[in-house]
Amino acid sequence: MAAKLPGDKWDFVLTSTKAAESALVAQETISKYGPRDIKTIAIDFTDMQNLEKNIKALLDLSSKEKYERVILINNHGSLGQLSVTSDLAGHVDTIQREINLNLTSTFALVSIALKTFPSSRVARLDLVNISSLAAVRPFPGWSTYCVVKAARDMLHAVVASENDSTTSHVFALNYAPGPLDTDMQAVIRQTDPIPSQRETYTKMKEEGTLLKPEDSAKKMIDVLMKQAYKS
Repeated sequence: MAAKLPGDKWDFVLTSTKAAESALVAQETISKYGPRDIKTIAIDFTDMQNLEKNIKALLDLSSKEKYERVILINNHGSLGQLSVTSDLAGHVDTIQREINLNLTSTFALVSIALKTFPSSRVARLDLVNISSLAAVRPFPGWSTYCVVKAARDMLHAVVASENDSTTSHVFALNYAPGPLDTDMQAVIRQTDPIPSQRETYTKMKEEGTLLKPEDSAKKMIDVLMKQAYKS
């Protein structure tokens, strides 16, 4: 993303559950791509008691400036427990935690962003949800992940329906990055309860057909910069 968005025109706000992780990414970005304004903040998106307060603190890092455009890319979340649905019996707390982390926090983030960045403050607000094939296709053993991804897609579709793209400054994008070569992919290859799925992803890893995250991110930024998508 930093390669596509010049530091003299764009400011960045990064968040993760650990402040040190965001700070490290910020340092690496500046080292590789040159000086730019990168703010960092740590947020626990499972902390429902302080969720709205923490999200407001996150968005306030940008809301005090006058920007022509704000792009909110929501990539937080987790894979959750990979198991067939019947094995989730007796694990209501686990299910609720995954819903809170992946969905409830997204509802809060999107709704507060809409309030924080009205048309009087920014000319354009892009709400980008990092989606997945799992949002539209059932994967055996991935029930919680599929459910929350599908719900996040629908949330952004509803936001798009509430904001006429011909008159509104709000645009919503569900961007599925493809099968990425990430730590999450490694977990899938090790713990997916369905052997055929483990084999498929193991083969993709061995053959080098998993996508590099930076390549998928560049494609997403190209779409955003060209404004080449229908909300």
